[in-house]
Amino acid sequence: MTRACVSLLSGYARRAFLRARVAAIDDDGLVRTEPVVVAVALVACGRIDFGASSSADARQLGDARMADASAPGDAGDAVVIVSDDFGRSIASDWGSADIGGAWLVFNPDGSTMSVGAGHGEVAMTSATGYADCHVASTTALDTETRVVAAFAQLPATGSYTATVSARWIANGTDYRLHLDVLAGGSAATYIDEAAGGPYVDIQDGTVPFTVTAGSGVAMSLVATGASPTTLCGKVWPANAAEPSACMVSVQDSTPELQVPGISYLDTYDTNDTPPTFSFSTFRFLRVGAE
Repeated sequence: MTRACVSLLSGYARRAFLRARVAAIDDDGLVRTEPVVVAVALVACGRIDFGASSSADARQLGDARMADASAPGDAGDAVVIVSDDFGRSIASDWGSADIGGAWLVFNPDGSTMSVGAGHGEVAMTSATGYADCHVASTTALDTETRVVAAFAQLPATGSYTATVSARWIANGTDYRLHLDVLAGGSAATYIDEAAGGPYVDIQDGTVPFTVTAGSGVAMSLVATGASPTTLCGKVWPANAAEPSACMVSVQDSTPELQVPGISYLDTYDTNDTPPTFSFSTFRFLRVGAE
């Protein structure tokens, strides 16, 4: 597929391009999507240390809530389905999560992907490349996906976008929470959904802080209930307290998404200098009773 370059887009125009997508299925069965016009880079997940605050960040992001993934969950409990702190050293892959199984990585454009020193890293080699990862784990209906994302540099004219998903089924069918980081560190967040077709923005939110290069941004997407599903998205500085209220919240009853699914993480590079992305403290949790 030919990817045309976009030198500078407004936030809404950039988002519209990102949602104009064509689906393709790779060998591991996860549907991949490419933008018709905008170069995309989907990246992998793991853990990055943020100095003295890293252990506190890990607790905030779910360590204290770990339980046996095979145990029944009472209302209000969180059962770990996938958990990874990436405390291993791998030169060219992500290996297996601490809990949940092996990461399945799609890296068609040869990004430099590695695990070491307690974090997962993807160094892009092209502004038009992409990669992504997921663990083919147990599906769940009521879930929370949490991670800390960091960007080694900020975009100059385009954007870098970190994404967490919920209820991935197949054929581009899932809910997603995005964090768009723009030049200067300004940011926006929104939730979109797809049911086998193009992704549609269903709710926008406001990010009340500036992202800085190398600093962690915590992300959380909670999906609960069915017909409607209630979605709650949050992004916040990883060294700060988690906000109590949702930053972006919406209810949705798209029929294809009212069933259990899995989660994945990805990141887009919208036509800017090839970035290096790092992720930490990944948790995919079943919340409440099902």
